[in-house]
Amino acid sequence: MERPRPSNDVRTGIGAIGVAVILVIDSAGKVRSVEMMGNPQWADEGLLKSTSEWKFIPAFSADRPVASRIFLGVP
Repeated sequence: MERPRPSNDVRTGIGAIGVAVILVIDSAGKVRSVEMMGNPQWADEGLLKSTSEWKFIPAFSADRPVASRIFLGVP
């Protein structure tokens, strides 16, 4: 997973505390949706766009991959 440098004016605030996102991961491990949590002024379009390229190992239930929703802190 990679995150581009923050593109907005509050770069130092983002770098100091990070941000939190809620991701919906499908059964193939791809990010299907992302929601930025916390202070909306720290929303970073580069971060939101980069999540579409992230890949995860999917959750499993009864030995089958399933979609899941995760809360992730991003420094």
